[in-house]
Amino acid sequence: MNRYNIKHKNGLLYENVFIVKDLSDYNEYFQILNSKFDVSKNEIKNPKVINNTHEHSDLTDAIKFLASMHQNKDEMLKFELVKLESTVITNQIKYILDGNVLIINKNGGYFPSKENEFEIIEEIKEYKKSDIKISKWIGGKHFYCKIDNIDVVDDKGNVKWNSEEDAEIAGEKFLEKLNLKKLP
Repeated sequence: MNRYNIKHKNGLLYENVFIVKDLSDYNEYFQILNSKFDVSKNEIKNPKVINNTHEHSDLTDAIKFLASMHQNKDEMLKFELVKLESTVITNQIKYILDGNVLIINKNGGYFPSKENEFEIIEEIKEYKKSDIKISKWIGGKHFYCKIDNIDVVDDKGNVKWNSEEDAEIAGEKFLEKLNLKKLP
């Protein structure tokens, strides 16, 4: 899911926000932020490990279920909302069903808006593993790593590694930090 810098009709600039237009977007938002989203004690948070690598909660399942149900079945969907204990989540879903777009900042704060009330100034790039490029000079001993056009630098300040595997590992760690600067 992309993030944006936007200018709202209220004159304020909102940086690094998610724009959630529908329940499919909302589902994607929760899949991305599930392990990082700070939910209250009363909200659903029962992590399960899937494939030994990915955590996911009943909250994600509920949002995914609601998104799949929303095929012109608003009344059934509203009935299912009662089952959600979270006031924040329920209010966010109601705003979406009422035709609003949610503007959600990196800390989870949000407000509803209409699509014509803001202007996208910039889309923030989300880097992927496929953006990692490893190189080595002809006849050289060291491997270098870039993400897009950004030089990878590890925690110790290294910019070159003795093996392609070490460069790849450094690239993956740097990638995570690069993207986390934009996430909560």
